Amino acid sequence: MLDPVGPIEAARNNAIASLQQRRNPFIDHPEFADRIFSFATNNPGPVLAELDLLPLKINFDSTAIGDSSFQFLYLISKGSAHLTIDSITISDNRFTADIFNSSVEPYSYQKLSIKFEPDLITDYTATLTVFSNGGQKQVVLTGIGKDNTVGVDEELFTPIAFSLEQNYPNPFNPATVIRYQVPVSSFVTLKVYDVLGREIAVLVNETKTARRYEVSFDGSKLSSGTYFYTIIADGFVQTKKMLLVK
Repeated sequence: MLDPVGPIEAARNNAIASLQQRRNPFIDHPEFADRIFSFATNNPGPVLAELDLLPLKINFDSTAIGDSSFQFLYLISKGSAHLTIDSITISDNRFTADIFNSSVEPYSYQKLSIKFEPDLITDYTATLTVFSNGGQKQVVLTGIGKDNTVGVDEELFTPIAFSLEQNYPNPFNPATVIRYQVPVSSFVTLKVYDVLGREIAVLVNETKTARRYEVSFDGSKLSSGTYFYTIIADGFVQTKKMLLVK
């Protein structure tokens, strides 16, 4: 891109629009400048690298002390030149990042794995900063450290209703945990399906006594995509969606 739009230019354009009901198309769509350049000359346009990040905020939710959880950040190369990741810094060492390749081809992306390992029962907030030849970007990381012990009250707790919880982590790669609860002794089936309704896995197919349960689902042999899991127990039926990202 010839001249990336800065925050001051964008704010000025919004202010003018609020007063005059007119916007500058070259601010809203800076790629127009590249097209005009190609119309005006036969010379090739400048080859520049440009960095973008998705998502801009990553929440790890609750993770037990001594355990770890993972999420993914996408480093996107939006420019016409190779994007080179110079360095990645995180303001809290409970979050760590692992990048496999520091070079990203034009109009492509690199997946960055981020690990959260809490050591205290508290809320965590950190800033991850990516430095590259295509600019500098930041992402906010949040997580919660929780006690890793399970008390007697938790083990003896009897649910008052059937329920199926959202899998965690989600999105996941390659494994995730599905939790559910049974208030009375019942025959329970818990199955996984693809988007075409084909049965992928049977996670539970037996009688369960009244209590909370959790079961792991391994998607290492499956392709990336959306999957559904359904529980059926004593007339109770519920389905939830999960996303496998490799």
